[in-house]
Amino acid sequence: MLPGALQRDLACAADATFRQVPGLADTSWTSFQSSNYPDRYIRHWNYLLRLDPITDAQGRGDATFRATVPSP
Repeated sequence: MLPGALQRDLACAADATFRQVPGLADTSWTSFQSSNYPDRYIRHWNYLLRLDPITDAQGRGDATFRATVPSP
């Protein structure tokens, strides 16, 4: 059994970890899937980023992002 503080730190790290996956609305773009809650994705909604389960086309669009390389 791990000490309580370490358990909380590991849980926090898991909650803040995401996998970059093919976009839910367009596979040439990208989506970010929660590692700890694999049914949830980062999505934009009302000018905010949220972590939500994606259940419809609107959600798939909101959870699909174009990843770009910053200019030097």
